[in-house]
Amino acid sequence: MEIEHSDLRPLHDLWRLKKDAAGGVPGRNDFDVFELRPWLGHLTIIEVIDGGKDFLYRLHGTEVVSVVGEDRTGRLVGSLSPPELVAHLFDHFRT
Repeated sequence: MEIEHSDLRPLHDLWRLKKDAAGGVPGRNDFDVFELRPWLGHLTIIEVIDGGKDFLYRLHGTEVVSVVGEDRTGRLVGSLSPPELVAHLFDHFRT
């Protein structure tokens, strides 16, 4: 995959490096927060709860908040509304 946006290429390269080192999808502990600093406002970090029964927003970056219209940091997907949004997010995150 070629990332065309010049600001995102370094993030994609970092992700691939961590992915290769982890042998799969890297976990939160694979990243140092200082490595992610340039992109934190644009990131959402989701924690899988109970094997995918729910998901917790660990970080909902400020730029994401400005697009979505609310800060979901610390909230469970299952606590959101409307139900159609919850169903969509569950499908998306489980995939």
